[in-house]
Amino acid sequence: MSMRREELPEISGSFLAYSAGFLIILTIVNNIIFNLYVKPSVDGPEELPSTLQKVALSQRSE
Repeated sequence: MSMRREELPEISGSFLAYSAGFLIILTIVNNIIFNLYVKPSVDGPEELPSTLQKVALSQRSE
């Protein structure tokens, strides 16, 4: 009862390099889209810390 082992097709090095490059670019684009569109809608408007709000308000009244 011997199992016959089939050979897997070889994957070229250039295919692996292009696949890795594509995945890196896809990750970067995904992070940019997430930070521009998804995160602001989930987090709501960004608020300044209270010390910066005081400085901004004092400069506005001048």
